[in-house]
Amino acid sequence: MARRPFAWYAAVELPRPTAWFESGIPRTPVIPFITHALHPSLLRLIERVGTLRKLNAGEEIFRPCDPVDQVTVVRKGITGRALGHDGNAIGLAIPGRFASGNLNFFTGFPCFGRYFALIPSEIITAPKDLLSPVLRGSPEAALLFARQFEMAKLSDRLGFAILSSCSVELRLAAFYYAWAASYGHTVQDEAGNTWIRMPPPIQRHYIANVVNTSRLSIDRFLKQWKDKNLSKMVGEELWVQPSLLEPIHAWICDKEEISTRVRPASLLDSLWGDKMRDPDSETQAVSY
Repeated sequence: MARRPFAWYAAVELPRPTAWFESGIPRTPVIPFITHALHPSLLRLIERVGTLRKLNAGEEIFRPCDPVDQVTVVRKGITGRALGHDGNAIGLAIPGRFASGNLNFFTGFPCFGRYFALIPSEIITAPKDLLSPVLRGSPEAALLFARQFEMAKLSDRLGFAILSSCSVELRLAAFYYAWAASYGHTVQDEAGNTWIRMPPPIQRHYIANVVNTSRLSIDRFLKQWKDKNLSKMVGEELWVQPSLLEPIHAWICDKEEISTRVRPASLLDSLWGDKMRDPDSETQAVSY
């Protein structure tokens, strides 16, 4: 991996904080390629019963002797889950997200693909035999666990829909949409124009794997965006125009099923959940 400045590693350790409704559902809608943050109560539980493990870049999460009925959460760094051993169709896990386990924790069935660290990372692994007693004894914890698994699957489903239906440029914009939702903040330039600022994303060959295209295609579209003043580097930050992400946001809004949790029509409101409503009548806070 090409050398990155220390500030970049520090920045990717700090995703945007997620706001939660009292019902235990996040205020932010589902995004592709990167799953939702874990609810703080669930994260504390996994940290309490789990085991910390450090990974080098490229090291696989599952070793030959490891059981699959466990959940793994990223504490530091970034991990990936590739659909196949060729590395394509990667989904990302950033700090506070599931790295693995959401598909086979209860059944123990094997899954396709490969789970590995993109950069030096720390993960917390919690086995089923330690978590199950808590889930059996706490309906609130079990419900929260089920919701997290459901959101991870919805993120994967959205990612697969984008990969199968969208052009390369729109798929690339979808990746930046997800990165902005995870790390972005608005800022205004000297002319009063609004931008989204964020740390530069992972290396381009990994981006190419995420959106299932070639590195040459990635380079071509990134250059076009830069030439059109849709993106630029400002110091060690990447700034992008909201208009760059509007088409993929509109595509997602158009294709999503009718639901009580409507994705806000405004891009910025959607990215960070500022206008999301909680239709649930349940108001009891989740804690255990």
